[in-house]
Amino acid sequence: SSCQDNSKFQEGLLKKYKFGGKRKVLMEKLLDGKVHDRKITIDSLDLKSSGAANVMLSNMKKERAIEYNKTTIKASDVWFPHGRPGDNEDED
Repeated sequence: SSCQDNSKFQEGLLKKYKFGGKRKVLMEKLLDGKVHDRKITIDSLDLKSSGAANVMLSNMKKERAIEYNKTTIKASDVWFPHGRPGDNEDED
């Protein structure tokens, strides 16, 4: 299925990006392919400050790993070469 194909690809991409710690935790949350509430998602990471969160997000956006705005955050399309979960009717 496209989901399994994506997850193999995503494991490789996580290694390539060298995401560890909070960045890895964040990516794992976003890899469900859904649009998340930015505040709730970032709060759940328990970062030391909003400044630390903003720097992390900004760097990840520069690397094209994530997309976000004031209220939402999601993994960028690069993580879903076989389509986002839910894009296809045949998903369970």
